[in-house]
Amino acid sequence: RFLPVMESLEALERQTGPWDLSADEKLLSALGDLSASVSQRSARLKEDLEELSNAAESASVRLQNGFNELLSLSNTQFIENRVQEDAEDDDGARNDSSKRVEGSTGEESFKQAFSLGLEALQFYVE
Repeated sequence: RFLPVMESLEALERQTGPWDLSADEKLLSALGDLSASVSQRSARLKEDLEELSNAAESASVRLQNGFNELLSLSNTQFIENRVQEDAEDDDGARNDSSKRVEGSTGEESFKQAFSLGLEALQFYVE
């Protein structure tokens, strides 16, 4: 990375005798190489940070989508249960045992919907 530049700077340091124009040219060349290397690494680091930022933002969006799907599913399940309860109140013909069976079925479907939502969330996060 910086090794060639450091070697040329060390060679300049070891140079004996008076400082002349060729030493200035070598120093200018070494400093130019150092500047180019630092600029190149900075640009690469900036690109890597932008990619990381985009990946984090994408993961955040997928997570929010998963939460929104769960909320939508929860609201749908609530409306379905509410419609089912209203239909039972209107009919009046069902007894308590059938209501218990339907209640457990609703609970089971809610558990299933919740587990499916968790699977969807894990899929989006991965």
